[in-house]
Amino acid sequence: MQDIITCLKEIKIDLKEVDEIVIVDKFLFEVSNKRKEIKEYLEWFKKNIYIVDHHTAHLASAFYSSQFKYSNIISIDGKWDWASCKIAYWENNKILEVLEIPMEYSLWRWRNAMNTIVGFPWHQYSGKTMALSSLWTPRYYDSLMEFVLLEKNWGYIFHLWDKKDTQNNRREFFNKENIIVLIEKITQKKRRTNNESLENIHYDIVASLQKMTNEIVQHMVQSIYAKTKCTNLCLAWGVALNWIMNSYLANLQEVENIFIQPAANDAWLSLWAGQYINHHIQNMERKLELFNPYLGRNIKNSDIEKYLKIYWENIKYTKCENIFKETSEILAQNKIIAWVQDKEEYGPRALWNRSILASPIDKEMKNKINTRIKHREDFRPFAPAILEEDVSNYFEKNILSPYMLLIEMIKKDKQKDIPAVVHHDWTWRIQTVSKESSPKLHKLISEFKNITWVPILLNTSLNDNWEPIVWTIEDAILFFLKNDIDFLMIDSYLIQKL
Repeated sequence: MQDIITCLKEIKIDLKEVDEIVIVDKFLFEVSNKRKEIKEYLEWFKKNIYIVDHHTAHLASAFYSSQFKYSNIISIDGKWDWASCKIAYWENNKILEVLEIPMEYSLWRWRNAMNTIVGFPWHQYSGKTMALSSLWTPRYYDSLMEFVLLEKNWGYIFHLWDKKDTQNNRREFFNKENIIVLIEKITQKKRRTNNESLENIHYDIVASLQKMTNEIVQHMVQSIYAKTKCTNLCLAWGVALNWIMNSYLANLQEVENIFIQPAANDAWLSLWAGQYINHHIQNMERKLELFNPYLGRNIKNSDIEKYLKIYWENIKYTKCENIFKETSEILAQNKIIAWVQDKEEYGPRALWNRSILASPIDKEMKNKINTRIKHREDFRPFAPAILEEDVSNYFEKNILSPYMLLIEMIKKDKQKDIPAVVHHDWTWRIQTVSKESSPKLHKLISEFKNITWVPILLNTSLNDNWEPIVWTIEDAILFFLKNDIDFLMIDSYLIQKL
């Protein structure tokens, strides 16, 4: 409830001025043990209340934030509203074709089982397992795919291939614990405990499950293309944050244009459920423009000066006349900067308004940030942001990836130039930067390029391992004081420790 009040304050309206309420998840409103509490709370509201199912909200989040007039869309998640996946074709704000895959065939469960096998928490650290999957070979792929049946109607099922292969038995068999046990049986490797080291077999397991994910989703993409002949593809769900799969799909001949919603997980689903009501139900016209991910709380100069005065015993600061020139000069000296500007970004990726910035040229920079600030494993890569106009000079393919959700192979003659942002397999998880979408960031990288001839900066989220991204000005100052960061730039204030 506090989140709702905060949002209403931001746009300066009272709860009584709200005309319609949209609730995401039919299960929550119709079946869960909270349904009575929710209905009682809303008794006072005598206007329209809409209920939007979980996957439809995901589909809406992808389509309405894209620039497409029509698109194939896929949502794969856990087991929300009695489904694990929804595949659709959307045209002129309307869903025209839909296929639901039952909840017992959840690909999300397999992804999380992969986390558990390699010793990570069940539903966390999928980014870690993606990084691991590039380190070895998918030698268990064929054995895993024996339990998958790719159907002609766009979908797939997990099956048992024996007399026990009924839908009820599948629902029972392919649960959380049984999937883990099945993987252990196939690989002859028990799940890793916290005090055990990662071994090559763990990399093989992760690579095999990554390839399995790629192939299942490829089947869905190719099948819906065969029906619609549409080469636009939108993705949104927790699995759509899998940049390896995204890039694999982007290279299919059936996909000419791809859009991945930058907060593809369950965060902000209520926003897109509202958009679904506006456009699909009420036929409101939508603008076809690049989605702006900077929707969070803005910073104010009065607040900056307030907190600088509070912490005056620990810091010194100056107000820069040209933040781009001065910041790029510091970065060119291989210093690390915490960068806080304007509104915070939407979604789990740091898109430069709450970031740690560094030079990609220093070969030790990745290790410096991992050990000094992020306190995480050395196999995890950092992302580069590159000027859009320079993409073709560094990558094998001229791709656009404004939300850091695709990877691409770096050209051989550039691999040694920027070692801090190149992964073990010579790929990058890339963010492309244009003057139109990110004018401040474009200016900063351009200034860095003027000094170093490199149109790229290393970018990672402004947080420590296990912590949320820094939100407020005070958060940023406290994080800076606690960690081994050289400078903090808030708006045009350059801050150093005493």
